[in-house]
Amino acid sequence: MHPSTIKRITTKVKCITPDKACRMLDKNTMNRNIDQKRVEQYARDMKSGRWTLNGSTIVIAKDGTILDGQHRLWGVIIAGVPVFFLIVYNAAKEDINTIDTGMARTSRHILQIANSKHSTTAATTTKLLWLHDNIDRDLSPETCRMNVSNFELSAFYNKRKDMIEKAASVAEHKHPFVKSHMALAFCIIGRSTAHLDKLAEFFETLKNVAPIGPRHPIATLQAKLFNNKLKNRKMSVQETLAAYIRVWNAFVRGNDLTTIRWNASEPIPEVL
Repeated sequence: MHPSTIKRITTKVKCITPDKACRMLDKNTMNRNIDQKRVEQYARDMKSGRWTLNGSTIVIAKDGTILDGQHRLWGVIIAGVPVFFLIVYNAAKEDINTIDTGMARTSRHILQIANSKHSTTAATTTKLLWLHDNIDRDLSPETCRMNVSNFELSAFYNKRKDMIEKAASVAEHKHPFVKSHMALAFCIIGRSTAHLDKLAEFFETLKNVAPIGPRHPIATLQAKLFNNKLKNRKMSVQETLAAYIRVWNAFVRGNDLTTIRWNASEPIPEVL
């Protein structure tokens, strides 16, 4: 690195108001297209006070061009609150090719740091459960594609760690079904049911491929999940959760069930 580069670069912590963010974005001429879901995610963190001054920088070229930080600046505008950032000034425009090329820290990494024993399943389950509780209890496909920040997921996971880790542990055992879907169903059924004594039996029977009778509700769920897997048909989270709850309700009633009927225009069934 040439010594002149070191002398040129300066940094400063500044409070960026929504108005200031607008003025800075007037010179945003070299960036990627805006990811609106990412902006909304940042805005939620900023508005709730979860956003922290953690050393991440907004990088600005000598002529004011934004090289890194457009989504954070848009987040300030959407949140409507002032936010402190570490600003890097006088970077070279060509440096944009070296920015954001590292590996992003995902929610799975955050849970690994928190010593989760089943971090992959627990991370996806945490996101789905957060969306269920905070955005849309019916978990539409559009909702499931939303970005949720590591701030939001980490706080949610820490409050419900025992339940999520138990659900992930149940789902991690060898079986052909989607683990995060099973863990989500375990969480939602387990915290809602009046028949908690039957929970372990239900999920252990579901994972066991031993014959249990063709009209048994769990056998019907097994067949549905198997058939969709064989046909390489991916069931949505919404459809899968509705199927789990329909079968659970038949199971606790002691009813036979040969067909699982539900369509996306219906709400997710209530848990018995």
